[in-house]
Amino acid sequence: MSKAEGTWTQPPTDKRYDNDVLIEWMEKALFPYFNGGVEVEKDHNNTIFANTIRVRLKDGSWLYVNNNNLIHIFYDINGDKKPNKGGVDIFYFFLDYEDKYKRGGNFYPSGYIIQ
Repeated sequence: MSKAEGTWTQPPTDKRYDNDVLIEWMEKALFPYFNGGVEVEKDHNNTIFANTIRVRLKDGSWLYVNNNNLIHIFYDINGDKKPNKGGVDIFYFFLDYEDKYKRGGNFYPSGYIIQ
């Protein structure tokens, strides 16, 4: 929706690993398109990635977001409930910045190879 409405911006590539910058970008480019409010935990410690932001969506699901060479997003569809297994209730995506074909800002599922 953000791309369709012309409000999409690329994540700031010069400030990778800076959660404040990542949250600011997400507030502009992503959060307005979620149905309902979000709750952000900036300094969430977990075993997925160091320095990961945790975002609780209105439906109780979680997004774990990490910004380094790509923006990595783990989506836990049932929040804190089990089984917490990849491909069952946790799904991994990444957002590229800008590839050699200038297709930046695309979400890809885990395992996808950008060509």
